[in-house]
Amino acid sequence: MTSTEHPGAGPLSVWLLDPDDTHERYRARYTPDTPHPADVLNPTLAARAIATWTRPGDLIIDPYAGIGATLIEAAHTGRHAVGVEANPTHHRAAVCNLQYAATRAARGGRTTLYRGSGHLLPAAVQALRGTAALVLFAAPPHASPDQLARAIAAGAELLTDAGHLVVATHARRPDRRLIDVPGSVLTAATRTGLDPIERLAAVHLPVTRPHQQSAPGPAAVHTARESGWHDHVIAHTDILVLRPAHRRARRHQRQHARPVPAIPTAASSALNTATRCGERRAAA
Repeated sequence: MTSTEHPGAGPLSVWLLDPDDTHERYRARYTPDTPHPADVLNPTLAARAIATWTRPGDLIIDPYAGIGATLIEAAHTGRHAVGVEANPTHHRAAVCNLQYAATRAARGGRTTLYRGSGHLLPAAVQALRGTAALVLFAAPPHASPDQLARAIAAGAELLTDAGHLVVATHARRPDRRLIDVPGSVLTAATRTGLDPIERLAAVHLPVTRPHQQSAPGPAAVHTARESGWHDHVIAHTDILVLRPAHRRARRHQRQHARPVPAIPTAASSALNTATRCGERRAAA
């Protein structure tokens, strides 16, 4: 890992993510029919963030849970996790993956998945205010700046005083216009009372095997260029690491980590859905 100074965003560091590790995680921990959309959190990235900013027994919240990578990786390392996902396809994949994790001897972390939006959290998630060691999510590619700002503000309320809010994002180019999503995240964070303490570039594209993995991949870029859009292979994800600017005085919260509250079991219907996922796989 290398590091330098990045004005306004704390130190700039680089994480090299091994695509072979990502492939192995998908193979071992996720259902065979799990989609691999580019706009959800990479499992290897989620695992590294969890290992870096949490300890076993901590609570992690992902307001844009996608296919459930944060919840799955948390459960396999003894952390507790709560996720929220609105996209029906992603939610179904996450539900199936949670059931699959339960059969793969995940290490005891409690997980709960809700249907809902990251910028309008369900009441049960809002009730976890001040208990999360880590709020981790990938910024949705089509979220408006206002929605992103509300998601960051809601996430900040969930943190313990020593917690971290980590957002994975990258600039995007809809209609050939460059949108600086990382810049929008930093602006929203400072307005919410969060300090940027580090900025990471998580590199997905292996230097020695550039054909192996990217999002979008070389084929998609080639198609875009043939249509007249001068696109580029996206080889990295921006990771913005934030924490509360001032330790908030809470009489009910001690300086050290407090016990994780009972996580509501909202997944009873989800588990039934996941069981049907397993039945369909068996019948296929």
